[in-house]
Amino acid sequence: MAASKSRASTTENKDGDLADSPNESPEIKTRLLVGEGNFSFTRVLLEKHHFKNEEIVATELKKDYQKFYVKPEDSGEDEHGCDTEAPENHEKVKNCLNELKSISNLTLQFGIDATKLDTHYKGRRFHRIYFNFPCTPDMYHTAEMVEKFFISARKVQRRGHQILLTLVCRLGNEETTAEEHRIYWHGLIYGIVKASQAGGYRLIKKRRFSDSTNNEDPHRYGRMISGNKYRHECTDSLHSCYYTGDARQYVFEKVERFEYNEADIVYSEEDRDCRYPCFNEDMDTSSDTDDES
Repeated sequence: MAASKSRASTTENKDGDLADSPNESPEIKTRLLVGEGNFSFTRVLLEKHHFKNEEIVATELKKDYQKFYVKPEDSGEDEHGCDTEAPENHEKVKNCLNELKSISNLTLQFGIDATKLDTHYKGRRFHRIYFNFPCTPDMYHTAEMVEKFFISARKVQRRGHQILLTLVCRLGNEETTAEEHRIYWHGLIYGIVKASQAGGYRLIKKRRFSDSTNNEDPHRYGRMISGNKYRHECTDSLHSCYYTGDARQYVFEKVERFEYNEADIVYSEEDRDCRYPCFNEDMDTSSDTDDES
């Protein structure tokens, strides 16, 4: 049975944040997935965690695959047409979206910009927002995009709601240690300390998302019993981000504005005026759990 679409009433405070209404009714838990690319993560997430009594909205910025998802009752056709000579990747996406059509509490949307969630979903709220491997064509603009995402997400979440952000976490090599890679990518390229503070979120958990060195369990959502597999796809191409075989998922909670303690932060080994902050690895104390509450 489909999850109820009824939602609690919402109001906004002077900052545009959602505020509780004194007369609001109980609400269905909602999850929003952004930047889904080929939607293979949506499929494996819902295969592993059914979220039967929740509402799921999975979205992607590009509209290339929208033609594969129109349901017969929406299109007025018995079967939605598709180019029979589509590339192999398109056929995989078509099969994935055909499977997702049968999930009654799932909605797929296209043309959704993760930095403009407050525009797309004004007045709505999402208890959990997932964003895997955010990236831009010029990777040095990625931090700006991530910050805009956090600021926008704040407008569609309440205090205590969470963002689950997955980032590449490269292994060390002869030239650069894993810790140096982590500080460079998470501190400079993604800029997650500054971004999370700008949105009013605090880090509450870090956990392994994928680990190429773990032969027994390399990926939390690698290959499911069904044979389905998550493969990241960039918005601007059919390719995956580099180094997604080793990744970490950061869990942030919306709070009042705050500052991290210096003990929580580590800096790059640059001149003081050029240093960029990253979260201290010592904060990573959570176990590798499949909890998706």
